[in-house]
Amino acid sequence: VGRYGAPPTGPAFVSGLSPVRADRGGTMTVLVTGAAGFIGYHMCEALLARGERVIGIDNVNDYYDVALKEARLARLMPRDGYTFHRIDLADRGALAKAMTAHGDIDRIVHLAAQAGAHIATIPYKILLQMVQHPLTDAGLARFQADWEKAGSS
Repeated sequence: VGRYGAPPTGPAFVSGLSPVRADRGGTMTVLVTGAAGFIGYHMCEALLARGERVIGIDNVNDYYDVALKEARLARLMPRDGYTFHRIDLADRGALAKAMTAHGDIDRIVHLAAQAGAHIATIPYKILLQMVQHPLTDAGLARFQADWEKAGSS
């Protein structure tokens, strides 16, 4: 974490996302969920500064100040290489449509989450929806099985 709680930016922040697309001059297209949030916004900025194409997705809910989220998006929207979709990830049809419109997605950075949600207070059915979401790593299936075992003992 940088000074005043700002996340780190620049090459070290996105070093795990190496450019892989030689057909586009070494750049890639990255889908970033939670793009209007604090971390998502800074991830988008870092990727754009590096010359990548970014597709931002966020539902811009009112859990905290929507004006703050809109201000972040207003800074991203005019940037070359940035596209934004206001989508709730629970709307799988809208998500599929947006992803189909951008068939050249090379990486997904899944940062969308309910701000302030504590794992102990999330009802089990909602937690299962989170782990079973198409953007979620298949490795979380093991987490689900462990969770079910823990709940049955």
